[in-house]
Amino acid sequence: MKGKKHTLMEYIENLQSNGQYWFIRADTIKALKMTKIAFKMSVGRLKKAKRIKVIGKGFYLIVPVEYRRAGSPPPYWYIDPFMKFLQINYYVGLLSAAAYYGASHQVSQQFQVIVDRSVILGKTNQLNLVFFRKKELSNTPVEDLKVATGFVKISTKEATALDLVQYYKAAGYFGLIATILLELSPLIDPKLLLLAVKQGQYEIATVQRLGYLLDFLGFKEKTEYLFEWLQEQWRYKKYKKLIVLVPNKLSNIKQHLKDLKWHIIINEKIEVDEV
Repeated sequence: MKGKKHTLMEYIENLQSNGQYWFIRADTIKALKMTKIAFKMSVGRLKKAKRIKVIGKGFYLIVPVEYRRAGSPPPYWYIDPFMKFLQINYYVGLLSAAAYYGASHQVSQQFQVIVDRSVILGKTNQLNLVFFRKKELSNTPVEDLKVATGFVKISTKEATALDLVQYYKAAGYFGLIATILLELSPLIDPKLLLLAVKQGQYEIATVQRLGYLLDFLGFKEKTEYLFEWLQEQWRYKKYKKLIVLVPNKLSNIKQHLKDLKWHIIINEKIEVDEV
């Protein structure tokens, strides 16, 4: 922006016209040759007018008119540049990824993101961004999803299924996980599922639980490679042991049925919602 000195409002309108719905404080101050005080005052006016929103220290969202009531543009529009700004590896996962693949029995109010280190947002951001830490994030199979503003990393269908079981608290209860898997499973490639297990370094217990759920839902053809691999782990690494289907649920384990194929103690009756 040379010649005429532009205002912050003109600056963000120019960004928006080029399909960008975010800006960074340091870059903006430099581009507009503003003082920090002038920038802060301009930001205050635009925040009051609900034209912009702050979601991280130094990172701002541009709120177009059609999203003024919602308070911000869709997370898919800004999550990638925001994570790059924070220098955090990420991918969209869990219920948000499942919804993208069409398994959206219940629309989650959260936008769930897997990250490799903690993300702290202000209590007043009201964006419903929820982050889950994962050490082996870089090994998890992901896809580049084309969105209106560029690309977003999202877990593959197979990795999404594994994550839903491993991060079961994110879904709330196993009945919902089973319901989502009922819709997601027809899209799962059994060979890619095994590859996701190996690459993502998932827990043995996660494989046992997912295998049981897929069999329970009638998708035994999806678990053949998974079960062969699991048997190898049991045979050579002596990991074979009975585990409960639903962790941290207090009950008399001796009273429950057992699935001896997957070595699962069925400590909760899985009820699948109508889809």
